[in-house]
Amino acid sequence: MLGIDTAFFVLELGVGLFVGSLALMADAFHMLNDIISLVVGLWAVKAAQQHANDKFSFGVSIAIQSHVNHAKRSIVPASRDSRSFL
Repeated sequence: MLGIDTAFFVLELGVGLFVGSLALMADAFHMLNDIISLVVGLWAVKAAQQHANDKFSFGVSIAIQSHVNHAKRSIVPASRDSRSFL
């Protein structure tokens, strides 16, 4: 899935730049947002499968993933419209 999304991102961005389509470029960056979400999710799954040790615990990996998702969901809408953050 990550490979398919990345391929479509590159294709949409390239074609959008070539033909000057703002809609294709906007959709490409929306696809980039999906790719970032998949990478964070895959990282969280991999981190959660590691055994706990003195340096890292399961709670740390889950907390980091939760904070990243919360920040992304809060900051991205706010950058589009300042009223959406309130």
